[in-house]
Amino acid sequence: MSAAGSIVAAALALAACGGGAGSSGGGLAFRAVWERAAIIAEQPVGCGMPRPTAGPGGFGAEIPAAVSLIQIQIEAANGRACCVRLEKRADRRRVSFVDVPAGQAQVTISGFAGLEYAPRLALPECRLDPAADNPVSSPCTGGSPDISPNPSFQSAPTCVDIPSAGTRDAGNISIFARPFVLLGDCDGPQLVPPPRGTASATIAFTVADAGGAIRPDSIRAAVLQGSQTVEVALGAPTSCDDGADPKCSCGAEPLQVTGVRNLGRILDRSLLQPGPARLQISATDLGGQTTEFTYGFTYAIPTVTETPTPTATPSLTPIPTEPPTPTPPIVLRIIGDRVVPGEVASLNVSLEVPRGVSVAALEQQIGFVATVVRLSGCVREPAIRDHRFFWGLDPPGCEFGCDILHTTILPVDGSPLPSTVLYTCGFSVDDEAAAGTYPLTCLSAAATDSENQRLPLVCIPGQVEVPSP
Repeated sequence: MSAAGSIVAAALALAACGGGAGSSGGGLAFRAVWERAAIIAEQPVGCGMPRPTAGPGGFGAEIPAAVSLIQIQIEAANGRACCVRLEKRADRRRVSFVDVPAGQAQVTISGFAGLEYAPRLALPECRLDPAADNPVSSPCTGGSPDISPNPSFQSAPTCVDIPSAGTRDAGNISIFARPFVLLGDCDGPQLVPPPRGTASATIAFTVADAGGAIRPDSIRAAVLQGSQTVEVALGAPTSCDDGADPKCSCGAEPLQVTGVRNLGRILDRSLLQPGPARLQISATDLGGQTTEFTYGFTYAIPTVTETPTPTATPSLTPIPTEPPTPTPPIVLRIIGDRVVPGEVASLNVSLEVPRGVSVAALEQQIGFVATVVRLSGCVREPAIRDHRFFWGLDPPGCEFGCDILHTTILPVDGSPLPSTVLYTCGFSVDDEAAAGTYPLTCLSAAATDSENQRLPLVCIPGQVEVPSP
């Protein structure tokens, strides 16, 4: 006996016949409804918990743009479990299953933005009715290795009783939008490091949501290695919106999400050893939905290889040679300005790259006197439009009294950084600022090539001048 429904239009149905473990099976029908707009509700936990109440947008049958792959996972009370993934297709609107055992079972429906967002699961594939016109399906053994689930939508685990005969209607199963980590965006690679990639200090990611806003104060990141958990300090976040600019996702079919872009750095790197590690990112949206996404990467400390000095052989007379000409260092120059209270001036940072040197990425910290100098924001210059630019004030989350500007420039398509002005920041001074000069200090600066090897660099500090009235 079977029942069927729609996964693309108004309903989704599961049909179960003839189970294992010596029991017969009946049928189960339910309808999947997707969150359409922001809701205010509590996070459901486990089976039998009340489902959240829909807000103004409510739920609908249309599958959202942020879902291109649907996963249905069934766990039976006898311990058997299966999983299947279905393509989002408008031309095949019904799905039927067979061989689900009678008794209590738990059903969870997830929606992913793509196969790369789904992990590999070691579960057998749920059997589809070969006589039905089912959507294109695939086993859950495919997907990305070494990541946790990263769905854009997910239902609460729903407990259902599959009868031994007949069909039970379990009603609507609400599938909620939830925060998820974008794996790519309009500016190129969004996740730094990418899964199975390499990182040594800088972390960058965007958390997005198709149903509501992310709570910026809920966003956390940490590096896990063995028993160590090392916090990632996050700078000031920036927003993105597929319905405005800057957008979170691009392409022929944007995901229609809003999001928060984050840049951070690993704090106590002395606790980490070079080798495998995991990055953990967590966030909560205004509807109470929470995500915790983890994936593997390689933590690396940039090393400098020294060339051994050859030992002269006593029986040979060394031939005098000219010593090699050392490669001049990269120069990072901070250029301040003259400003009077009540006006806004510019702070520029320029890069000078020697011939034959290729710079892929830069990271810098500039210290300033927070009681006098107040930064209002930084923008990258057009010459580095092919690179990602992040800036933030430290300590992370501060609004007043910030005394460190932290900037990071990362490659998108492998293009090296040119000799140019990299970015410009606007600043003003306190109305009571005394006349004089105030330093713009190079607290730290690092440049790396395309293989993440550190390059020699000199940072030249600058100053802000407040003239006498």
